[in-house]
Amino acid sequence: MKTLTFRRSGAANLAVCIAISLFGWVPPAQSQAQSVPSQIDVMREHHARTVYFDVFDLYTSGEVDEAVEQLAEFEPYVTRPNIEALGLRENWFLDELEALAKGEPEILVPAADLYARLYIHYKQKEAVSTADIISRKVIRLLGAYRRWSKEPEAADIAGRLLVDMSLADTYIRVHPDSFFGGFRQALGFDPKNTLALHILAAKAEKDGLYSEARKWLDRLLAADPDHRPARLRLAVVLAQRGKHRQAVRELETVIAGEDPEWAIIVAYQERIRIHRQRGENAQAMALLREARRRFPDDPQLIYLEAYLLRDRPAASMELLRTLSAKTSWEGPTPRAVYNNWPIEGRGEMRKKRRRELAKRLPLLAEALNPRPTEPVK
Repeated sequence: MKTLTFRRSGAANLAVCIAISLFGWVPPAQSQAQSVPSQIDVMREHHARTVYFDVFDLYTSGEVDEAVEQLAEFEPYVTRPNIEALGLRENWFLDELEALAKGEPEILVPAADLYARLYIHYKQKEAVSTADIISRKVIRLLGAYRRWSKEPEAADIAGRLLVDMSLADTYIRVHPDSFFGGFRQALGFDPKNTLALHILAAKAEKDGLYSEARKWLDRLLAADPDHRPARLRLAVVLAQRGKHRQAVRELETVIAGEDPEWAIIVAYQERIRIHRQRGENAQAMALLREARRRFPDDPQLIYLEAYLLRDRPAASMELLRTLSAKTSWEGPTPRAVYNNWPIEGRGEMRKKRRRELAKRLPLLAEALNPRPTEPVK
C-alpha cells in the first residue's frame, strides 16, 4: 500500500489507521464490543477530521495549490470503496461543513471552491470517476448554500462557480464532448448565465442540432439582447435551417455594431456567403469592399476578395502579395474565434469570483478557529 506523505502530523497518523484498517487488524479487547465505537474507529475519525481541517487551514491561509495536492492524495481513501474499510460514513465531512454553515452559510462558497479545484485537478489527471464523485460534492455544497444564504445573488454565485469549474482548459482540450453536464447544472442555479448558455448553444450547433441551438440562443438573448456573438451564432443557425431572411436581419444587427471586431468580420463573411448563394455576386463584392474599408488588415477578408477576383488574375495576385506581406495580425483569426468554444466574458467572471472568494475566505477561517474538537452536530 502507498504510504501517504503529508506535512501535518494528523494525516501521517491517519495513514497508520488506514493501513491497520486495510490489513484487518483490530485490538482484541475491542473485537467483542461491537455495540459501541471501538478505539480504532475513534482514532480513524479523529485523524481523518484532522487531515481535513489541516487542508482547509492551508487553503484559507493562501496555500491553495498545497491544499489541493494534499486533498487529492487523501480524498480517494475516504470515498467508496475505501471508506467502508475505514468504518466512516460517506460524505461525513460534508455533513460537518454543512453543520458549521448553518451559522454562516457564506463559508460554503470557499469550501465548494476548494472542491471545484480538486475536481479540475482530477480531470487534468484524467481520473474521471474520482472527479465525478468530487463534482457531486461541489453541487451538494452549492445546493446547501443556495438554500440557506440570504445573499441576493446566491444562485448567481453558485452558477458562476460551476461554470468556472467546467471551463478547465486542459479538460476541454482532452475531453471535448464530456464537460457539458456542468454547464447544464450551472443553469439549474443561474438560468441566465450567458456563458453556460452560449457554450451549450455552440455544442448543439457543432452537432448539427440547430433547433436545440436556437433554444439556447433564444434564452441567452432574452437575458442579454446586446450579446452580439450570440446574435451572430443565431444568424448562422438560421441560415443553416434555410431561414435566410431572418439570418440577414441578425447579421445586419451585428455589422451595425462597433464590437467585438471578430464577430463583425464573421458577420460580413456570412452575409457575403448568403449573397453568393443567391447568385448576387455584385452585392457580395460591394459588401466585401465595405468590410475591407472597415478592416483593411484582416487577412481573411483580403483572401476572400482575391478569391472573388479570380477571373482577374493580376488583381487577385496583387491582393495575395499584399496578404503575404502582412505581419501585423496576431492571435486567432475571427473565424477561429467563432469556431472555438465561446468563452467571452470568462475573464470578467473570474474577477467577480475572486472578489466573492476574498470576501468569504475570512469567514471560513473564522468558522474553523478554534477548530472543533468533536463532530459538529
